[in-house]
Amino acid sequence: MNHDLITKRTMFITLFFLLFNVLVTLFSSTAMANNEAVKTQYQTPILLTQEESDWIKTHPVVTVGGGTEWPPYDFVDSKGQYQGIARDYLNIISSLTGLKFKYEETGSWRDHLKQFVAGEIDLLPAVFMTQEKSSYMTFSSPYHEVIEYFFIRSDIKLDNKNSLDNLRVALPREDSRISTIKRYFPELNIIKTDTAEQAIQLVLSGKADLLYDYYAVLSYQLERQGITNIEPLQSTRYLGSENLYMATQKSEPVLSSIIDKGLLALSAIQKRSIDDKWFKRNIVAEGVSKNIRG
Repeated sequence: MNHDLITKRTMFITLFFLLFNVLVTLFSSTAMANNEAVKTQYQTPILLTQEESDWIKTHPVVTVGGGTEWPPYDFVDSKGQYQGIARDYLNIISSLTGLKFKYEETGSWRDHLKQFVAGEIDLLPAVFMTQEKSSYMTFSSPYHEVIEYFFIRSDIKLDNKNSLDNLRVALPREDSRISTIKRYFPELNIIKTDTAEQAIQLVLSGKADLLYDYYAVLSYQLERQGITNIEPLQSTRYLGSENLYMATQKSEPVLSSIIDKGLLALSAIQKRSIDDKWFKRNIVAEGVSKNIRG
């Protein structure tokens, strides 16, 4: 009797675990299928022409000038690996089109520009469009808006009407934004530094009040250093903003067409995930900040 009871219990336990494993397998398969659906639901399919497909076959590697000095857009990390927003876009373009990229991870932006002009580099991934560059570059569709922003130390409270009067803004002495500050914000006192890092330290120590740079650049620098008491104040988008483009050789219109198709196929979800990866601070509403008293 006891033996039969033990046997029945053993069978019951065995059947229970078998059923449990079946349910787990079914659930996992469903979850994986759902994940794939999410990936493809917002993905525009890439339709390459025969000429574009043939170009990829005959050009197995596209050489990219990977910038070394402009995080989080275009830079080489401490391990010597090319990283950044532009790299993430290129990774997706590669998966969508079949293009294979080789990254030049040494040299400055100026070095890569010279190599591009000499025909040694096929693609520059993070470029501002200018009339001069348009004479020897083919530009993609714009893929990222670059906005300049004031950041402020969190203990400073401002009055709405004359919020920036007599505040001190720290900027590297070679920064072209100094002319913007002088023209549009003459009420600000400019403190010139040797580096962007010195400008941040002046604000932290109370010797300056504001920083002014591209939102993503400052946000990344502060995040990387764990600085939480310097915050976004307001943008100067109303003065104009710039866009990033990918640039290819004028002699390679097919490559330009493939890059453009890849960029245009990126979903809003993919673009947002790239932004979230590189800067986690939310952009505050224009002219609205907790540092401004209502």
